[in-house]
Amino acid sequence: MIVQYRFLCRPKKERLFPSSAYHFYAWLLEQLPDSVAELLHGDAFHPISQYLYYDRALHHYVWVLNVLDSELAIQTDSVFAHTTSLQIDEDLIDLELIERNAMQCAAEFSHRLPDEAYSQSFYKITFLAPTAFKVSGRYHIFPTEKLVLQSLSTQWNAAFQEYSVSDEDALMMVERNIHIVDYNLRSTRYLLKGRRIPGFSGEVILQERLPAPLKQVWDMLARFAPFSGIGIKTTLGMGGIQIKLPDY
Repeated sequence: MIVQYRFLCRPKKERLFPSSAYHFYAWLLEQLPDSVAELLHGDAFHPISQYLYYDRALHHYVWVLNVLDSELAIQTDSVFAHTTSLQIDEDLIDLELIERNAMQCAAEFSHRLPDEAYSQSFYKITFLAPTAFKVSGRYHIFPTEKLVLQSLSTQWNAAFQEYSVSDEDALMMVERNIHIVDYNLRSTRYLLKGRRIPGFSGEVILQERLPAPLKQVWDMLARFAPFSGIGIKTTLGMGGIQIKLPDY
């Protein structure tokens, strides 16, 4: 079971920033039982991704919190059952949670699509939070098909080990047949513990031309992306995305 929470936030004092999401995460850890918080601090798969962005249409900040574990979702739900405001870091962040929406997903991403091939499929990926990749110790601040696919498949395999995507030849074929055909990106920085991590935000248009079996793999990963995030430090507030899927 996966649960995605979306909170509309109204700050009482200062404005919020994408990096405020890190403080939200630290606050959440303090509310959870110690045993749960210790597990989340480990090096294994982190069953949380979260980020903060400003929605211009709603005129509000939106905090998106994805919980990728059923037991943790129960613990998290109990935290927010009676929470209507957050005071963090001695009121450095003081805000109201004026609206809460929770969407449950049974994680049936592996359902097969129809076998018919599709002539064109375009995916619009909007990077709402600063996003970056790290390869061989260096930050990469531009998305490539390979980096996006690697990120999603790695996070998928950690979350769903029984349905792992481990066929390297199949992944290579997917990579060769998905292409970024347009983009509108800008560089940015994510402030984390005094460090400014280089990244990017904006959007890309990605087109795929895949045979049906490989299209199923890509579609599965694409549907998982809004819950897992893309790139590094998705637990700490980076890599939050929305993706517009094609109509089938």
